[in-house]
Amino acid sequence: MKSRRFARAALLAALAISLAACGPGAGLHGDLAALAKGDYSRIADPATAESVRSAVDGGTAAWTRGDINGDGEPELILLDTTQRPAGRPQPILGVFYLCGENIGSALLDFNDSTEYYFLGPRGSVVYYYLTSGAVLSEQYYRCAFVGGYDPVYTSGLVIANFLDGKDLNGEPLDGEKWAEEHPALADMPLEGVHYIRLSSESGKDRLAAEEIDEEGFLAEYKALTGRAFSDPHERYSA
Repeated sequence: MKSRRFARAALLAALAISLAACGPGAGLHGDLAALAKGDYSRIADPATAESVRSAVDGGTAAWTRGDINGDGEPELILLDTTQRPAGRPQPILGVFYLCGENIGSALLDFNDSTEYYFLGPRGSVVYYYLTSGAVLSEQYYRCAFVGGYDPVYTSGLVIANFLDGKDLNGEPLDGEKWAEEHPALADMPLEGVHYIRLSSESGKDRLAAEEIDEEGFLAEYKALTGRAFSDPHERYSA
């Protein structure tokens, strides 16, 4: 009996060690691993350190890890977990990485509401932006990182509801201005719900836009974000 209890205790201890090794700090540089365990002094900026402490200790954020810029060195990523019960994307509150002898930070946003970054499939990063007014829209941009942690938008999706085709003053939306700003979508009626794909054009900084159908949007949204788009008719019916 004693040997059986000893064997079970040894197994539980080994399991605990294994689980600890799989935590967000596993495989990270010592300073980042210490931060994941609660040593906020590793963050040079006191205000950032306090924001991180408040979010983690308050139970509204959790650590994960990933290599978002593809340099082979994992970063420590703080996620807002308050959206988890609703099944919405978890905003990135900050990305922390080793910078010389200090811990650098990127994509810091502790006041997100209408725009934020979140993790997509296979460690990708997506930027989300919400607009409201005469036009309701949700915009999703696939991000790449150049020169470290400067995001560049390489493609995206937009779902836009032009409602009754009037601006906030009750006047018809300016079709000429729209056509000038979006020549590829010049023939699109400025009312009702529309689905738009954004893609890079060789040699141009601005993303090109083209209208797609709802089925295509839903499939591409899932590929971009890793999740299903919920109730598009209910959320965007005119």
